[in-house]
Amino acid sequence: SMECKMVCLWVLYSSFDVILSLRPTYPFYVTQLLIKMTSHSPMDIQRLDTVCHNDNTVDLLLLSLGHVGRFSSRSLIGHRVSNKITPGLLSVIFLTGGADNAGGQAMIWWLVPLSGRGQISMCQSILTSFIKSPKGHQVIFALQRTMSYSTDEVLLQTVKNKGIITLNRPKALNALNLSMVRQILPALREWEKDKNLVLIKGAGEKAFCAGGDVRAVVESSLKKDKLGQDFFKEEYTLNSLIGTYHIPYIAFIDKITMGGGVGLSVHGKYRVATERTLFAMPESAIGFFCDVGGSYFLPRLGGKLGLYLGLTGTRLKGGDVLKAGIATHYCESSQLDQLEKELLDHGNSSADVEKILQTFSKPVNDFSLAIYKKQINQCFSAPTVEGILARLQDDGSDWATSTLATLKKLSPTSLKVIKKLIEEGSTKSLQDCLAMEYRVACQFLESISDFHEGVRAVLIDKDHAPKWKPATLEEVTDKLVERYFAPLPPDQELVL
Repeated sequence: SMECKMVCLWVLYSSFDVILSLRPTYPFYVTQLLIKMTSHSPMDIQRLDTVCHNDNTVDLLLLSLGHVGRFSSRSLIGHRVSNKITPGLLSVIFLTGGADNAGGQAMIWWLVPLSGRGQISMCQSILTSFIKSPKGHQVIFALQRTMSYSTDEVLLQTVKNKGIITLNRPKALNALNLSMVRQILPALREWEKDKNLVLIKGAGEKAFCAGGDVRAVVESSLKKDKLGQDFFKEEYTLNSLIGTYHIPYIAFIDKITMGGGVGLSVHGKYRVATERTLFAMPESAIGFFCDVGGSYFLPRLGGKLGLYLGLTGTRLKGGDVLKAGIATHYCESSQLDQLEKELLDHGNSSADVEKILQTFSKPVNDFSLAIYKKQINQCFSAPTVEGILARLQDDGSDWATSTLATLKKLSPTSLKVIKKLIEEGSTKSLQDCLAMEYRVACQFLESISDFHEGVRAVLIDKDHAPKWKPATLEEVTDKLVERYFAPLPPDQELVL
């Protein structure tokens, strides 16, 4: 019934302390949900008023629905003009642009009773006094605690002095693009100053983040556009910030977490995997390399596991992500909402966060790759990629045969560049690794390369039949590999 919907609506609002802030330049997503729940008639508003008995909630509803154009100003005053102008309503007017601009004055004009239209200046005075009062500060603080400002691609929200980032491109598996990086990076810098923690997660039922939007990068580079250079420079800067973040940074790596999604998570202090997590660094399949700090974290996984994962693109699922050292905690996906609530309600210090994460952590089964550990270390400790393939050939087991077949399909250039990156990165800081990776990325973008061919074959034409150039490992000389690591002009280097 409509009454039930209204009660649900009231619970929604009260659970978020009543969101009192509307930013006209951004979509108001709670309102979108709200609109779907109501039939948008004045009678619904009357019923809501009856059910909630909360002037501020109704004021917010009216203004938000008016804001997105579902009610005309005259429809709003048809219900509200006879009631008092509450401080909550004035607060919303102030925070949606203020009573001193045209929008604020227009809103006051329509909401002030006809008899009072000559007293707009008095309303402005009342508004200003209220905003400056202790009660006004309290209302605004409550509002800002739950303020959500967003675009379609990223949702940035603060709740109880905690920051929440939601990657919001579910149809694209939350693939990361330059626009998203440019929203997340300044938010993280700002939140680090005064928030208790930051939580990052992905929207939809398929992915946390399936990687960077490399198709857009490749297509732009073919047009001699510098989108790729800008994207990688700013993405790696974001990876560096996450790796040095001073407050708890928690990534819910539920579902697909690959490439750029790994960069958004693995460098943070806490990474929570679930039974649905699917991890991989699959760049060799598209003629690229394990970037976003892959040269830093892969050689630190123990033994030759990181090199094995980086070269083959092998996928890890569920508890294996914890056992490999990619995740720090494991939680059932059905418990993620409750975990988030606990973190937002009680995660006010690093000790609190540690305790909460530990409470929700569950034991996992043995590492599925444990039975191959000796073979991985033996085969992938060869001094060259050719040597790795030779050792796999000599091993002859089903695992070795399958791994050998996988490697033979991948870009020879990528394989040799990845091996050198991981070896170099084993003794470098995260920042030095990212600077090194940026040089390599720029070289991959400079000319038509295996990167372009791999993206064409896998993501554009989808024929999955790339023509690698050079086509064999023997043709990829040491001199050719070294070229990818050559310094850039000083003004183009990534400085962190």
